Amino acid sequence: MIIVYGITLSTLVLVICGANICEDRNLKGCQRLAAIKQDMCQDNCMATLCPRTCGLCPLKCYSCDHVDHPSDCHHIVQCTNMTMSCITSQTVTSSLEKKFQLGCVDNTVCNDLYGPVPNLTQSIIRRDVDLIGGCCSSDLCNKYNEPDKIPAPTMNPVQPSGNTHGFSAACTEMDSQVCRHFSENNGCLLSCVASMCPQTCGKCSLTCYECASVDLPGHCRNRITCNGHQESCIAVESHVFNFKEGYKLGCVAKQNCKD
Repeated sequence: MIIVYGITLSTLVLVICGANICEDRNLKGCQRLAAIKQDMCQDNCMATLCPRTCGLCPLKCYSCDHVDHPSDCHHIVQCTNMTMSCITSQTVTSSLEKKFQLGCVDNTVCNDLYGPVPNLTQSIIRRDVDLIGGCCSSDLCNKYNEPDKIPAPTMNPVQPSGNTHGFSAACTEMDSQVCRHFSENNGCLLSCVASMCPQTCGKCSLTCYECASVDLPGHCRNRITCNGHQESCIAVESHVFNFKEGYKLGCVAKQNCKD
């Protein structure tokens, strides 16, 4: 058995099989939400939808035995608990070849090998030891090509694209694109998604103008409450009894609008 700094490789790297995978409800939705609302993880609803983005999941790490270089590793595992970090460590095989081993390791082991684990989104590779390696504390951070040239991640601000036309101020959602992502795969069945995206999930009543006949749509003043999930507001050109052109306004089934 190979020993690295007095610690057996069987202890150093743990490959996870059959673990419950902790993931965001929708990766694109969580990424956009994080760009719009940087404090989103303080909201219980958003944190429930985006546990990995909010750092509530065990890390995912590259995991390989005896590869020539960390960039050759493509297998990914989820660590068993929140007290583990990703690690890359150079080892020596029984034939005295230098190889790399990647995986998950307890923070105490990382601390013994390389010092405290940095809270950064890139690998920290030590060059002042015979067998190079390092630990890091973000998803998939233990694979690199040129460690000294890894750029820091950037977060581009995103302009919210809320859609409130026709709805009351009390029935609004932060961003229509975020809600579109989260509503996929029956997401609206989740109370958290439905409360954050009431329009997308059809939980809002829709207020439309309603008139049997007016000369211009802008002259209609009567209002009616429609079913926002099944209906849309409509204004159609019509003819009144004296054959003059006019307009009829009200609610109509969404399917009729498509036709």
